[in-house]
Parts: sequence; C-alpha cells; structure tokens
Amino acid sequence: MKTKISKTEITSENKIECENKIGGRTVNKDENRNENQGNTLPPPRYFNRDLSWIDFNEQVLEEGLRKDLPPLERFRFLSIVSSNFEEFFMVRVAAMKRALVSGKAGADSAGLSPASQFNQAREKIRSIIDRQYACLREEVFPALAQGGLELIHPASWTGPMKDYLESYFLKNIYPLLTPRRFEPDGALPAMTGSLIYAAFLLYPDEEVEFAGQNLPYETGGNEEKISLIRIPLRLDRIIRLPAEVAPGKTEGTKAPLEGTPEEGNKTRWALLEDVVLGWGYYLYPGYTVKESMLFKISRDADFSVDEKRDDDFIDAMEEVLEGREKSMAVRMVLSPGSRRLRSELAGRLSLDEEDLYEVDGPINLSSLGDLINLQGFDHLREKPWKIYPHPAFSGDESIWDRISQGDVALHLPYQSFDPVV
Repeated sequence: MKTKISKTEITSENKIECENKIGGRTVNKDENRNENQGNTLPPPRYFNRDLSWIDFNEQVLEEGLRKDLPPLERFRFLSIVSSNFEEFFMVRVAAMKRALVSGKAGADSAGLSPASQFNQAREKIRSIIDRQYACLREEVFPALAQGGLELIHPASWTGPMKDYLESYFLKNIYPLLTPRRFEPDGALPAMTGSLIYAAFLLYPDEEVEFAGQNLPYETGGNEEKISLIRIPLRLDRIIRLPAEVAPGKTEGTKAPLEGTPEEGNKTRWALLEDVVLGWGYYLYPGYTVKESMLFKISRDADFSVDEKRDDDFIDAMEEVLEGREKSMAVRMVLSPGSRRLRSELAGRLSLDEEDLYEVDGPINLSSLGDLINLQGFDHLREKPWKIYPHPAFSGDESIWDRISQGDVALHLPYQSFDPVV
C-alpha cells in the first residue's frame, strides 16, 4: 500500500500540524508528542572523551600485561601508564573536580553529569592501577630478578646491605635533605606536584638530650610531630648494591633466564626513597620515628598563558608556573604503612578518600626510566629493529640533488630517516 503524505497546513504562528496518513490512519504532531510523553530520552550517540581516554590507557596496560614480551619492555609500558595518568589527573580530573565544586548539573554530549563522569573515571582508573601494580609485583619484578636485575626491598636487606646503604645515605643523601614542618593548624609546607616525599610521624624521646641547632622542631614536650622530606631530584632513584654486599642467590629467586649474566655479575639495587625512609631519623635527633610513608600529589595544572601580554609574556609564564605550585591537589598516591599520616595529609590537602591511591610498589614509575636503559641487559629487552638505508641516497650525492630528480618515499620503520634528520 502506498503512503500518502498530506499537505501541511499552518494553523497558527508557532504551530504546524502535520498529518501523516499511513495505512489509512491519521497521526498529527500533537498526538505523537502526547504518546511519547514520559518516555526516556534516546541513548546518547557519543562517547565521553575522558572515559575513552582511560580506555586507551588501558590498552597501554594490556601491552604491559603481555607475557610474551621481555620484562623490561613490559616495565616500559607500565611506566607509560603511570606517566599518562599523571598528566590526565593534572588536567582532565582537575577539570572534573572543578565542575563538581561549581555545582554544574548538566549532562555532556555522552549524557553524563559531572558526578557520574567522575565516579566512572575513578572506578576505571582504580581497576587499571590495581592490575598495573599486581603485574609489577607478581610478574615483572620477579622476571627482572630472574634475568639478573633484582630490586631488593627493605624487608630483604641483609646486614652488609644495611651497612652499605647507611653509609651511602650519610655520605650522599643526608647533606641534600631538608626537613619541613607540618603543623596541624599552620601553613602547609610547599609540596610540589609529581615529586616524591617522605612523611614521618615523630614522638619526643625523653631519654635523649640534644643541644644542637636548626632542628625542625624544638625538643621537649610530649606532642607528636609530623615532618616531610622531599626526595632529592639530583640523585638517581636506582642505588646499585656492590657485589661484595649482595653476593649469592637471593632467597626466592627463580632459575636464571637464558643469556643472564653469571651470579657474581648480577645487578641488585635499592630505591632511593626506601633508603631515605629507612635512615631519615638521622634528621630528627631527640625524636623517635613512630610511623612513616611515601607519597606524591598531583596538582591542578590546567592553566593557560595570556598570549595577549606580549610585553611581559615571560612574567605571565612565571605566574602560571607559580600558580601550579600552589594549585588545588587532585590526587595523592601513597605507600601503605601509616593510617595516621594518610589521614592528616589528606585532610590538610582537602582530598577525599576517593582521591587517595595506595600502591604496593614504587611510586611514580615514569621516573624510573633509567632502569629500562641499563647497559648489559639486552636479553631483557626486545632486539633492536634493523633499519636499512634507502637505495636512492648515497653518501656522495647531496639530498637536494637527489630530490631535484624526483620524490623519494621513506618507509618507517623499515628505512632510515638519517638523510632528513
């Protein structure tokens, strides 16, 4: 049966009645509106940008979970996940939190309110970070140890290791450390985003009398104190342990991988922040360290420079950088170990429980890039891809003479880009 569409008739200035005669039945626009009244809106046709980005970072994680890749390549992907999330929190999550604070209730193009978007993002991120660190602890670090590159945790430090690390701390680390006050009711000490800090809960030691100067707190009294130490950037986070203090096979290490150096040539290492946490008490004579932990915060970095300030653009840039130092904290990544310090820091930084990410492993994996490029561990990396020179280029002819004769296409990653780089 053919469908007959009647001519539209304008009955008023703002109302158009359209009659569609389908199958002999007439349906006008008002009737159709009444029938659909109360129905839910159609499902959104767009993906949320931030949730889609988190899904992309999960694909990066999947590369790190691949058991067919060498362990250092897997570590590379896991560190990229951390680096990506750091920037994501500084810009996108900061924008979400500002939307929540401002009370915006409208839905985005994907049909999500700011609260719904933030909650979904938080759940996805937590799932990814949990899987990331589980892989790091249970697969990547054991595989690295099996291949001759072993991280020694503080619980596994032997007597000779502790002696060496204590000496290393006093000689190389201690002179660079500056303890900072953390008063419950006072101004917060400066805490730069994305850097690692050690926090100490101190209690006065009544049995020790100390008359030194320049202490972070006055001795005496019976009040607990909190102090922070920034892990110095000038030092490598990887501290190699000499073979004479870390000989033999460490308990729990599996059989070595093919191509692994002999036992005496293996590299065992400790983390700089673990050493600071272990011997940080040297900075607090007269106090006993009751609890300690490591943490870093991510701050709102979604600032833009006023490009119209041509006359003082450098000053405008400096203002933006200074603003980032004191901007809103959006996340804290911390190590387990102290509920008290966790609570105090979160409260002073105005962070809720959902803004805290406790990880059982090294904080800020992206700054451990030196581990990936350590010499002597090619068996823990992918073999370098062999790149061939393009036959159109020779050493005697200049590139300008060659391209004047015709176009040349270079195909990455099969052909070298040296002629144009």
